[in-house]
Amino acid sequence: MLNYHSARRLCMTAAALFISTAAQAQPLRDASDANAPVPPTLYRSAFADYRANTTQAPGSWRQANDTAGRIGGWRAYARQASEAAVPVTAPVPPAAPASTAAPRATPAPAATGHGVHHKP
Repeated sequence: MLNYHSARRLCMTAAALFISTAAQAQPLRDASDANAPVPPTLYRSAFADYRANTTQAPGSWRQANDTAGRIGGWRAYARQASEAAVPVTAPVPPAAPASTAAPRATPAPAATGHGVHHKP
């Protein structure tokens, strides 16, 4: 198992190897030479491999609204999402009845403002 220092040393070595390989792949050019050869700029559209979604035809919006209303609207979808996100483990016991003991004194509000930082 690698400790922190060994893992760090390994990462630093890998980074140095990557940087040295990248530096060797690109020869240095004189930036002040206006006639220096420049590699061509390549453009590839982000949408070149885009395929339209053809798995399901869009349905009627009226039918979708009617279905949502029939099952309980957005609350049904929210309930379904919350039930899927939080697994039910055990029933929660009912809350204990409020005690009849005297209420606790409320603490004084904390001091605010610039004067709090300075002690006389």
